[in-house]
Amino acid sequence: MGSYWLALLGAVVTQAVNIGIMLARGRRQSKSDRISDLQSAQSDRFADMQAAADRNHAALVALITAQGQAIQALETRLTGVFEVLRHQGERIDGVFE
Repeated sequence: MGSYWLALLGAVVTQAVNIGIMLARGRRQSKSDRISDLQSAQSDRFADMQAAADRNHAALVALITAQGQAIQALETRLTGVFEVLRHQGERIDGVFE
């Protein structure tokens, strides 16, 4: 009868170890799933940030282009004003000569 109890105890311990291993594997699987979910979320955030950076870059390029065009228009207007002033200066010089 002693060997019966010893065999029964051995079976219980073996079953407990097997349950522990299954729980540990399940926990590792859960960690693996969480890591996978975190990596997926990180990839999604990176994609969102990249899209936002692309939009910001496009807006910045548009702003720089608009400012460049405004500066060119001002340069053209100033060149015209300087030409008018030069001609007026030449007329004034002609009057005093």
